[in-house]
Formats: sequence, structure tokens, C-alpha cells
Amino acid sequence: MDAPAFTLVTGASSGIGSGVAVALAPERKLILHGRDRERLEGVRGACAGGGHLVWTADFARADLLAEELKAFLRASGARVSALVHCAGTVSVRPTRLDVYGDSLRAMNVNFFSAAEIIQVLLQAAHNGRTLQDILLISSIYSRLGAKGQGIYCATKGAADAYVRALAAELSPRVRVNSLLPGAVLTPMTEALPEAYLDRCRDAHPLGLGSVADVANYVEFLLSPKARWVTGQNIVADGGFSACKGL
Repeated sequence: MDAPAFTLVTGASSGIGSGVAVALAPERKLILHGRDRERLEGVRGACAGGGHLVWTADFARADLLAEELKAFLRASGARVSALVHCAGTVSVRPTRLDVYGDSLRAMNVNFFSAAEIIQVLLQAAHNGRTLQDILLISSIYSRLGAKGQGIYCATKGAADAYVRALAAELSPRVRVNSLLPGAVLTPMTEALPEAYLDRCRDAHPLGLGSVADVANYVEFLLSPKARWVTGQNIVADGGFSACKGL
């Protein structure tokens, strides 16, 4: 009997990740990733259907991630047909205050963790030939500059470039895309300075996005309706990039 096929949603314990998980749950078996098992169990309880799994891992240690994922897949017997990488971290501070350790953590969480997961999921010994869809949640700031967010912008730019290269390498068997939201209200963004959020609201012609807005795009991009979409960095920013930056 074939192993069940799951959609792995990283960063599923809050924000965009939890919203994406709840939206996908009625039609898919999920692996919910996060660092906090208690919070993940809460999200699992909010997900329709049954059979969803929980995987805890700290993406700041991307160097350990491949072996941790292999062990999880081996123990659970699960196979992953789709990856939605929602895990992310952001900070706003002048470049002169950047610290290598913090910058490395941001790159690990926002980019290297996805790369480590993908290389495992492409190995037949660990995931068969099950993988069909990869979607990385990037940011409009992979294209636009933003004061105090140099490292964050760089991590998202790396993700977008990686998507294009992977699409060329993995087609036609695996579709690979990234989604570039503008400012979306989540617990992480709500912790940013209020003055910054006010500027964001003013700069988005359609206002700040919601988690549901992002989840709608994710559902489409994982569906058969998006069968002819790969290698794309898809902007979903409420008109922000078309009009002005910060």
C-alpha cells in the first residue's frame, strides 16, 4: 500500500502558516510544522478532517534540519506531495546594527530551511517520487528596498531566485513558485512599530492584506487550475508595488 500523501506547511503555529493550514485542511492531509507543539496542537484542532500530523523543529538550526526531517518521515511513514514554506522571521533595524548571528538566523529560517527540506523531499529513499508542488511564501520586499530590512530583503530575494532555478531543474514533474505578499496583518507584523504599520496602510491602495487573502492564493497555486504555472514569483500586495514603496 502506498504511503499517504501529505502537504507540509511550515510555520503553521501562527500567522499566515496557521491560516493556510486551516484553509487547506478540508481537502488535504497536513503535516503542521512549528517550534511549539502546544500551539501546533491548537492549530490541528482547528483543522477540518483528521489524520493531520505535527512536526516540531527549530529552523534557526538549518544544519540539523535534513536529518530531523528524514527521521520524522521514517517514523511517521508519511510522504509529502506539496510543501508550503510559511516559516519566517523579520526585524527592522539599521544595517550598522546588523549582527552576523542574527543575520544567519534570518537566512536559515527564511531560506536555508526550505532548501534543506526540499533536498530531502526530492530523495526517493525518503519521499519516493511523491513531491509535486513547492510554494515558498516570499515577500514583495524581495523586489523593493525597505529601510532597516536589508537582511530580510536578501533572504526573500534568495528564495525567489531559488524558485526560478528549481522550476527549470524539476519541470515537468514538480511545480515551483513563490508568493510575494505585501503587508499582511499577523502577530509578527503587528509587533512592528506602529508608525511603520501606519505607513504601510497608507501605501497599500487596497489596504493591508489578511491571512485569508494569502491562503486564497495558496489554495489556487496548489490546485489543478494552476497546472501551467511554474517558476513564477507571484505578487499579491494590494497594489503596493504598482503605486509606491515606503
